[in-house]
Amino acid sequence: MHRVPIDDCLDEPLLIIGYGNPLRSDDGVGPRIAESVGKWRLPGVRSMACHQLTPELVVSIAAAQQVVFVDAAKDCGFVRLYEVGSAQPVQTMTHTVDPSSLLQLTKALYGRCPKGFSLTIPAKDFSFGEKLSNVCREGMKTALVRIRELALHRRNTAKNVSFRAKKEKCLATEA
Repeated sequence: MHRVPIDDCLDEPLLIIGYGNPLRSDDGVGPRIAESVGKWRLPGVRSMACHQLTPELVVSIAAAQQVVFVDAAKDCGFVRLYEVGSAQPVQTMTHTVDPSSLLQLTKALYGRCPKGFSLTIPAKDFSFGEKLSNVCREGMKTALVRIRELALHRRNTAKNVSFRAKKEKCLATEA
């Protein structure tokens, strides 16, 4: 299989993909979270709101070092952040896929795969409408705090790595 080349310098270390149907009440929490994160304008953080996960997202996923998939979860009582691995190679692709299939497709096309996480928000109401239930609204607040912490942690880690690399380079040139 021919691999698509990608630049070694990744401009978007953290990608937030919020997905769901904003016209089905709590199901729209993923896109709402992605839109909120986008308004923060944090350096090194990109967010995308979409109705569903599709294979076209691999272009953006390949440019990231870490990706968080945000979605509503039925029968879940708390906000949950967990690592998602890439699935086994898939023979057929449909118009919608899950996070692990997208990670696998990214690996197959680009030869690399960012670290993936799923962030699920408790949801109760999937009826037609745009209003979030109380449990989902509270979950959204918690999820936004978790994403901000993750983004700031990554930024601080990158600064420390950059400082160490500069220090090592200076020490090497002094010798």
